[in-house]
Amino acid sequence: MDGIQRGLSRRGFLGAAGSVVGAATLGGLLSACSGGSGGGSSSGKATLNVWMYSEPSRTAIQDNIIAAFKKANPDIGINVTRTDFSTYYSKLATSIASRTLPDVFMMSGAYFYQAVQNKALMDLTDRIKSANISLNNYFGSPTGEDTVWENKIYGIPGEIDHVALAYNEDMFHAAGLDAPTAGWSWDELLHAAQAMTKKNKAGKQQYGFYSWNSSQEVWGSFVRENGGNFLDSTYTKGALDQPEALEAIQFAVDLIHKYNVSPAPLGVSSLPGYIQSTGNPFLTGLIGMKVQGNYEMALLSQIKDFKWNVVEMPKKQKPGGIGWYQSWVMGSTTKHPDEAWKLLDFIVTEGQTVTAKTPGRGLTPSLKSAADSPAFVQTGAPNMKAWTDGWANHFDFAFHPAWLEYQGIYSKALDACFNSNANVADAMKSATSQVNNSLARYPWFDSSKLSPIAWS
Repeated sequence: MDGIQRGLSRRGFLGAAGSVVGAATLGGLLSACSGGSGGGSSSGKATLNVWMYSEPSRTAIQDNIIAAFKKANPDIGINVTRTDFSTYYSKLATSIASRTLPDVFMMSGAYFYQAVQNKALMDLTDRIKSANISLNNYFGSPTGEDTVWENKIYGIPGEIDHVALAYNEDMFHAAGLDAPTAGWSWDELLHAAQAMTKKNKAGKQQYGFYSWNSSQEVWGSFVRENGGNFLDSTYTKGALDQPEALEAIQFAVDLIHKYNVSPAPLGVSSLPGYIQSTGNPFLTGLIGMKVQGNYEMALLSQIKDFKWNVVEMPKKQKPGGIGWYQSWVMGSTTKHPDEAWKLLDFIVTEGQTVTAKTPGRGLTPSLKSAADSPAFVQTGAPNMKAWTDGWANHFDFAFHPAWLEYQGIYSKALDACFNSNANVADAMKSATSQVNNSLARYPWFDSSKLSPIAWS
């Protein structure tokens, strides 16, 4: 969910998820850890405990938001706890299960519904209405995932994460190809990939596309573009064994093993000229196209050796790519709800402008006016609007209290397909049976409660 190296990268998130398959509660992930709501200080002012995960792309933005909030609210103390991506969510899982919660913290859709069920989150509905915050001004979600449950708002979207198609302009030019356009078809993508897969002038093997076992960056978007989904409409059954999903996953696998326009994922780090597998293969200049998240802007900005850009995702039956929120929530046990709300309100309003103006564009604001501002969009490559304009066609990630479990099951089953061309239909048939058992452990989760509500 990036290519920055750490204990468990976003790319490794789902791979590690397989280790928690079968865990029925968040409490089983870790032994109890410290947490707790904010307290007073020696000066008598309220001090908020704020948790967030840290990575180079977001640290400067987080610092700037906190500094701006402190300047505007000198009577509120802020005690920030940062941890790496993997440690953060492991710690948060235990905190939610034990309800030893910070006052304000970042939330992932992978944990949101379990947190609501455990009564770990404060209902923000009335506060949002009183603040006259309108959902129409923010990038929306058709299911309200990671923010809404049973017509109550528990999370505010601090940023959006979305995928688009990154492409190497130099490779396109050398192959005599026009740059891809929004709404490109899969056939056009394949044609361009075939034209770019060859030895370059330096004698290095280059590939037209990078396909790998990623629901986030490859086959998940393909499945949705082809009319399929991760789960059925009731969210009680897995759906990757359905024809639309199987066709899409097979296309992603065929890019490696049938059309030979992508390196096999296990071999990438051993090929001459490629960086280690913990990094991003697009940076090598030997990959023509790669599905790419806006969350990797800090990494992509390091590219100096070739021209590149991004365009909205291709289409089959429909265009679009996977997109999700990083939301902020208030712990239900906070002793300072008014002060905590001031911080949440700031993050979703003034903090959005701070995000847009911080150099590097490491995060994409959820407030449309901030994301569309000249300070954020800027000019030239990369085309940030490929991610923001493309949000109108984004597909939700089918978050569920068993999300880590079912994604882990599917990801593990597809390893053999991407790495050795095992049969996709057989793999998904077996995996879907396991997914159904996993989903059945959460009978309280009713998909009809996902419908989003207006914030004003």
